[in-house]
Amino acid sequence: MRRAFLSIIIVASSLALSLIPISLRADSLGDHRLASFQFYTENDTYLRSGTTDEYYTNGIRIAWIRNPNIVRNPEWTRRLIDKWCRSGKNGLCPDVPADIGYGHALGQNMYTPDSIIDPNPQPDDRPWAGYLYYSWLVSATFPSTNKEGAAEPVQSLFELQVGLVGPGAGAKWAQTFVHENVCHPPCPTPLGWSNQLKNEPTANLLYLWRKKIGSKTFDVVPHWGAALGNVQTYANAGATIRLGYGITSFPQLIIAPANSDSSKPGPLEAYFFFGGDGRFVVHNIFLDGNTFRNGPEIDIRRNNFVIDLKAGATVRYKAWQLDYSYVKRSEEFEPPSGRTDGTHRFGSIALSYNLWRP
Repeated sequence: MRRAFLSIIIVASSLALSLIPISLRADSLGDHRLASFQFYTENDTYLRSGTTDEYYTNGIRIAWIRNPNIVRNPEWTRRLIDKWCRSGKNGLCPDVPADIGYGHALGQNMYTPDSIIDPNPQPDDRPWAGYLYYSWLVSATFPSTNKEGAAEPVQSLFELQVGLVGPGAGAKWAQTFVHENVCHPPCPTPLGWSNQLKNEPTANLLYLWRKKIGSKTFDVVPHWGAALGNVQTYANAGATIRLGYGITSFPQLIIAPANSDSSKPGPLEAYFFFGGDGRFVVHNIFLDGNTFRNGPEIDIRRNNFVIDLKAGATVRYKAWQLDYSYVKRSEEFEPPSGRTDGTHRFGSIALSYNLWRP
């Protein structure tokens, strides 16, 4: 388990080193983004008092995405976008060349019940679960304009996740290590990881479509998408509203495919945002339990329709960008006995570095 968790650090170092050869070639390239290196962290204690973990308790993700219009990438990324656009014929892909991004990500998520100090099974609450995954990311941004000539870019995002749920994901070691060595004041030691989901390989395909409508001071970004796999299967839709200065590209996402818009913006960007996302959930392994073998699962009613409401702020200065989101999630299942509110709140922080030609 320790080796599985430490693989995140190893891959992060490899991704950082992989930026070096790209930067050495930048002097012969245009004024475009070459690559983005992004770090995400989500936790239910951000902007909350106390140290009690519950439900979706922690997520961490490292992503690297580059622009294959400038840096040579696998030919299949272009063929994928071309085939997707030809098969649509429904306005998903404007009739202009796409700015394609291609990259990779590595992440780990943890899920726990309301009480992490109870070593016994808790069938009326969320099961313990760890999830370790690797992703291939492809994004296509189309520089579309409306009838008045205003820019309204459209973006399609694809992500293929392969990974593992269960003890092999390293969640027990990671949470115990942080609680015993990092928390101040000390956090309670989690005692229920022996009740987590069983080891199971996973594969999940995610798609997201979104469009930017507005100006550099105010815009609306509607979106819709879907996920298919043994981790989660759902359809979703929503929108984000942004108000600020120098707004460019698209909003940062909450543990989702990285942005890859390659046109270089101004040196300063700052805005507030709020929005929502509604999901009709057919399957969620973190509630429904293992797919191919018997294991822990929630023993009460699960809600098929889940809503996330979010608000936050983004600041970017030149190559560096910082995003913070505060998310309120509606009840995913009927609250266990003794708890009247099954909603969940967590914070998300994303730090990005964009590599440009000087």
